[in-house]
Amino acid sequence: MRLPDGSDPGLQVLGQQLGTVVFAMRRFWAAGPDRQPGGSVAICGTGAAGLLFVQLARLAGFTKIIVSDLTESRLALAARFGATTTVHAPGQSLAEAVLDETSGAGADLVIEAVGLDRTRIECLDAVRPEGRVGYFGFPETLSTESTWSFSRAWAKRASIEVVTGAQLEPGLASFHEAVRLIASGAVDTAPLAADVYPLASIQDAFESARERQGPKTSVELRPGP
Repeated sequence: MRLPDGSDPGLQVLGQQLGTVVFAMRRFWAAGPDRQPGGSVAICGTGAAGLLFVQLARLAGFTKIIVSDLTESRLALAARFGATTTVHAPGQSLAEAVLDETSGAGADLVIEAVGLDRTRIECLDAVRPEGRVGYFGFPETLSTESTWSFSRAWAKRASIEVVTGAQLEPGLASFHEAVRLIASGAVDTAPLAADVYPLASIQDAFESARERQGPKTSVELRPGP
């Protein structure tokens, strides 16, 4: 894909990940007569993908955006991007916060952006009856079967969407949309592109990612002399 003239490659490098999030959001919350602005969304995980979901949720018109993460700095960034309630896990419960914020009803849409079975189950506790759950996180393991709570999904009668394969979309429409959103400033990727390490410091980059020191850790590859 060709980037728009004058766009910042340092910001547009996040276009790939934003494209996958745009692709997912279109399926988690597809346009229709029951998809009017307003309502509540809960997002489990505020890494780079979760923070991009926060911004898309704001643009979609959700009035309550409730997010959960293990890292306070990421939660602070989520609030900056439009989250209305932040939940510091594991000491605080996303499901309990959602019920508090929705008068016991549960969220209209719950997005899992972590990739753990326990957080996928927690999302079922947070969604309202007949609400929607979007699973974006990778499988916790590819070598063994996952344990998941069908009983909770059955009790909630929730619609569940599992999304992958954005690169297979005809015309890469979601990636084109991502580039446009970044170029226009509608989605802010600058804080996600801040932690960039030179290749010589790649071990430091791994340590930063392991310690969750920022929302996104990148390594810059430059041609040799």
